[in-house]
Amino acid sequence: MLPVYSLRRLRAGRIPFAAIAGLILLLGLSTATASAAAAQDISFEQLFSARECVTLYVHDGWIYGGLSDGGIFSWRQDDPEITRRWTTVEGMTTNNVTDIYWSGEYLWVASGVGLTRISDPSGAVPEFRHFANLGGLDISCVAGLSSGDGEKVYYGMSDGLGEINSGLPGTVFTGESYPGLVDDRITDLVVLDEDLWIGTQDGITRYSGFVFADLSAGLPNRYIRCLYDAGGQLLAGTNGGVAAWDPAAETWSRLGDLTGWVDSVALVGGNIWALIAGDGVADRLWRWDGSTWTSITLIEPLSRAIAGGAELLISGQHSSVPDNRRSGAIFLDRGDGVDWTSWISDDLRFTPVGAVSFAADGTPWLAARTGEGIAGLTDSGWDQIYEVLSAENDSIGVYNTGAYFFDAVGMPEGDIWFTQFSAGVLRFRPDLPDMDHVTPANSGLTSNRILRLLRHPDGPLLLLGDTDGADVLIDPQRWEDAGQWVRLPTGSPGLGGGNLRAAAVGPRDLVWFTVKDVGLVLWDVNGSAGPDAPLTWADTSDDIWTPPLTNISGSTFSFPSAVAVAVTDDGSAWVGGGSGVVRISVVDYG
Repeated sequence: MLPVYSLRRLRAGRIPFAAIAGLILLLGLSTATASAAAAQDISFEQLFSARECVTLYVHDGWIYGGLSDGGIFSWRQDDPEITRRWTTVEGMTTNNVTDIYWSGEYLWVASGVGLTRISDPSGAVPEFRHFANLGGLDISCVAGLSSGDGEKVYYGMSDGLGEINSGLPGTVFTGESYPGLVDDRITDLVVLDEDLWIGTQDGITRYSGFVFADLSAGLPNRYIRCLYDAGGQLLAGTNGGVAAWDPAAETWSRLGDLTGWVDSVALVGGNIWALIAGDGVADRLWRWDGSTWTSITLIEPLSRAIAGGAELLISGQHSSVPDNRRSGAIFLDRGDGVDWTSWISDDLRFTPVGAVSFAADGTPWLAARTGEGIAGLTDSGWDQIYEVLSAENDSIGVYNTGAYFFDAVGMPEGDIWFTQFSAGVLRFRPDLPDMDHVTPANSGLTSNRILRLLRHPDGPLLLLGDTDGADVLIDPQRWEDAGQWVRLPTGSPGLGGGNLRAAAVGPRDLVWFTVKDVGLVLWDVNGSAGPDAPLTWADTSDDIWTPPLTNISGSTFSFPSAVAVAVTDDGSAWVGGGSGVVRISVVDYG
């Protein structure tokens, strides 16, 4: 039940909010209305970005890529154009993937909130099972094996090693209870000859025959970033190069003179490949031929993982704009160090989304909250703009990657306006395409700090800021004409403040504002002329401003903290905030 308050609209003067009666009416939903809503056919499609591939795994003719925030992407080895995508919608525990491993029976996926077990991953309809709360949620790696005794799976966390026996959670091992485990901060796991090798931030442990043994002797650096089975030879990528295990001497030795933080290791064609951590194309990918390390120039600077087999596979984040690396797409490179074949995703390049609106043709356009770019979902896929603008004002691009997108509104003529906070607003014309960058320097806009946009049904655009109040752009097609801009007063009479949370129109000559720390304010554009007369945007002499409404007797609703307002067809204003929702109704003229 919502409280409903009524006020009378006067033909002249200010609307006396302070004189609002304290009568509370109860508004209920009829059974018929609820039944009609329940009968609606509603479907949802969740959109995920595919921006960075942080781990690779090859099994049974498929290449599996774990994405940092978008689930699993997989490619057919013999035809990478055939792809699949698994997210939480399909059944993943989470979209934040950290590791992938085939146990011999299932494909196991580690993530920041647990494990996902996938049966028949190469089949048409894989099955997903969740394993969470396994002694800890932040799982960095997973490994396992199947034998006559069933399946054993091990998972590493920041505070120990967990075990799953034939689908049932088992012991969680820590160094305190099992001293042979050199460190509880597990970084990688690998099974070799039915022994489990455990990489940590401070050395390596082998778990064999229910015994943990510290086997860290000879490591060039005790921080282990990855472990790899190179055809029966165990390799460790450390913070000081690549080390190889000598089972006879039970010690490690550095391979050559390679240094640096080794993120990923692979074996291809008898050569060992190592990928060094960093964001560049030079001196990051290295090939060991048994005697010498050779540097191979990468195609993509944001390469994150490699995998071996018949050819070298490299994945990571593709970004064609060097200074906009937060906007990217996953890629897969295949080759031998000389000839490369690249595959780049056309999925959404950013997350999270800060604004959504629709073009006149019905295309939804999304804007990245953190400023990476905008994207429209057309019949042929994503149309994305993520480059930084050039010197020309009508170029295609965004201001910069640090100017957050907070709102967007589509206009009947086809334009879409976006706020890019601290940098002004963008007027995007998708049919051309071009982008106008509207700022105080080239227009009548008062401030770059625009939070919200509101399109009036008659065509004008209201731009709401967080410090300097609001501007009205009477004819958005003529935004360069200073005479088309009207600045609303922030004093009294007026908005009463500069930090505007929301606005709504209804009827056509009334605009409602929620002003932070001030209250609810009503602006009558036409005054006594009424809603049927032509609106006098540029003539402020007939404007009527109500004093801010802060509270109503008998109600605990706080209008100064309201964050939303909407107007229904009957002219009622619905106001929402942390203390609930109220309805304000303009009854009639006095």
